[in-house]
Amino acid sequence: MDRHAVGQMDRRHDDISPSSTMDDLPATALPPRRTEASSMHHTIRLRAGSAVAWGGSSMVDEGQTFLCHLGLGKEFEWGEPVLDPAPVLLPASLSEVASGNLHSLFLSSDGGVWSCGAGWDGPLGHGDESSLSVPRPISALAALKIERIAAGGAHSLAISELGGLWSWGWGRYGQLGHGDECSHHVPRHFMGMHTVRFVQVAAGDAHSLAACSRGHAYSFGRAEHGQCG
Repeated sequence: MDRHAVGQMDRRHDDISPSSTMDDLPATALPPRRTEASSMHHTIRLRAGSAVAWGGSSMVDEGQTFLCHLGLGKEFEWGEPVLDPAPVLLPASLSEVASGNLHSLFLSSDGGVWSCGAGWDGPLGHGDESSLSVPRPISALAALKIERIAAGGAHSLAISELGGLWSWGWGRYGQLGHGDECSHHVPRHFMGMHTVRFVQVAAGDAHSLAACSRGHAYSFGRAEHGQCG
């Protein structure tokens, strides 16, 4: 069974490369960063640069719930759902958070990106499929200053200070935007769109959206229900 809980439906309408979907969006100032993010089963919130997390997941094994995506440490890899906000310990002040189905991203004030949770298909960006209960900095992005992050079903996206767009993780429906349907275990830069400066990004279960400084929106990924516009 597909662990991403995505049915095997007709994929003829999937967009595997970014395409502009709304050319009339007004160009505006940079949107505020997300200080709270929720998936179906967990929530992350920023408080004065520090993160707290709570919740659980739908993945249960021998009565234990998968909890790595909360980022609360090794004692919280599996167990009972966390009902009260608990601190996520990171050695950096945070400016934005993002939550996928079973993984989480944290953006530090100096532009670093940290990830934790389920590593299947690479949404953590560390080059493997290991799961992490303690957030780890993504070394492939260390030379960049990241401004925005987004987490989808099992994929991740980031925008750099210069407006470049990076994506990694599960790519079966083209939601990474690289023109293929492959998963990538480390962040990969969008090629062929060097003249576009992205300012915001969002991710659904198997599709993605990105807005540029000119007020255009681009969509890519699973589209049979019209979610790519």
